[in-house]
Order: sequence, then structure tokens, then C-alpha cells
Amino acid sequence: MNLNLIQSEIAKLIPESFDRIDENFNFKENKLAIQIEIGESIQDKLYCNDIGLKIIVTGPTENKMAINNKAINIDETINNYIFSNKEARVFRENVWLQSIYDNDKYNVVLLYTIRAY
Repeated sequence: MNLNLIQSEIAKLIPESFDRIDENFNFKENKLAIQIEIGESIQDKLYCNDIGLKIIVTGPTENKMAINNKAINIDETINNYIFSNKEARVFRENVWLQSIYDNDKYNVVLLYTIRAY
């Protein structure tokens, strides 16, 4: 499965997402931002490839509940998602949700594996 096809289909599922959140992102105008990282790790197995998928939902700490709610909504969309060509599926990692405080930002990191056959 082509990583560009995976990325375009994930982007359609989460249209407000970015490949990289700019350090000057305006959090006053937008309560949160979503960053998607695909293919940071790829495991070649006999019958498939396991492709890493990381989704980061971030924003000011005062928007913690909105960030958590958005992360849960994304998980409901992404977990067990089957791609349109039926050649790949998304699975949660063992630890699939992590919350991190970083200075004045609150981050929720969602971790998945895309299993491409």
C-alpha cells in the first residue's frame, strides 16, 4: 500500500489535521490543533507491513476537556478503520492514548498501527 494513499485517506477522515503544527499556530483563534504522523516506523512482516500512525491533539491547558473530547472522537473514527481498497486496517497500539503537559500546552497522543496486506 502506498503511503501517499494512506495519508490522503486519513486526511479525509480528519480534514482539520496538519502534517506539522506550525510553532506560530494561533491557539486563541483555534482551541486545538491536530497533527498526523504516518510512517515514522514501518515493520516488514512476512504477510504484511505494519506502519506507525501517531495523531497528536494539542492546545492550551485551559482547553483540556475539548482536547480530550476531540481525541476520543478521532479514536472512534480511526480505530478499526478499513481503507477503501480493503488492503489495510488501523489498530490501536497497546498503550493507545497518552496525555502530556508541555509548558502551557496539553497534548493527547493517539498511537495506532496500520496493517497493510
